[in-house]
Amino acid sequence: LLLLFIYLEVLAMVGIYLRSGQLPVRMPLYIAIVALARYLILDMKAMDNWRIVTDPKPPFLHEAQALQILESRKKYVNAIVITGGEPTMHKELPKFLAKLKVRGFMLKLDTNGFYPDILEECLGYVDYIAMDIKTCLNKYKLLGAKDTTGLMQSVEMLKMGKVPYEFRTTVVPELVTREDITSIGELVKGASTYALQQFVTQDTLDKRFEGLKPYSPESIGEFADTMKKYVDHTHLRI
Repeated sequence: LLLLFIYLEVLAMVGIYLRSGQLPVRMPLYIAIVALARYLILDMKAMDNWRIVTDPKPPFLHEAQALQILESRKKYVNAIVITGGEPTMHKELPKFLAKLKVRGFMLKLDTNGFYPDILEECLGYVDYIAMDIKTCLNKYKLLGAKDTTGLMQSVEMLKMGKVPYEFRTTVVPELVTREDITSIGELVKGASTYALQQFVTQDTLDKRFEGLKPYSPESIGEFADTMKKYVDHTHLRI
C-alpha cells in the first residue's frame, strides 16, 4: 500500500511536469506521521478538520505513548509533521521536539505564528516550518485576534532564514480578496517561499462556507503573479 501511494505521487508529479514544464519537488521525499495538537486560538469557521476541536476522538496519547509508537515505526517513517490546532500554544513543545530530534526524525512544524517565543525555541529542532497567513492584518479581528504583534514578530523571525520555511495562505473567498493579497505581500516582503492553497468547501465548521464558490485556478494564478513582486518563490496548491 505504501509503495502504491509513492507510485501515485510520482505519476502525479510527472503529469504536472508534462503540463507545466515544472517539477513540483522542493525538498527530498520523506514518509511522515502527522501529530495533531487540537487547541485553536483563531475562529476558523472555514476549516475542514474542525472535529479535532469540537468532537475529538480517542485515543489521546501521552508523550511517552507517542514516543513509543514513533520508535516502533521508524523502519517505515523518517519524518514527523507537528500540526493542529496550534502546536505552539503548548509550552512543552520545544522539549518534545528535542526528544524527537535525538531519535533521528526529520521535523516539520505548522503554525499560525501567534506564539513567537515558543516558535523561536523550536527553531533549533525543526527542519522546516510552514506558517499560515490567514488574511491581511486588518481582517484578523474577524478571526477573533485582537493583537497581531506576535504574528508580525514570527514573520520577521522566519524571514531571517535560520530554518527553511514557507508562508502560505488558503484563499477563502471573502476572507482573502485580491486587495488582501497585496497587503499580505507587503507583510511577507522579502520572504523566500510563499504558497497559495485552494479552499476546499466540503465539511466546514460554519456551513455557510460550504456554499462559497472557490476561486478558479486562473484567479489563484493571478494572485501568485501579484505575490511574485514580493517573494522569491511562489507555489500553487490547487
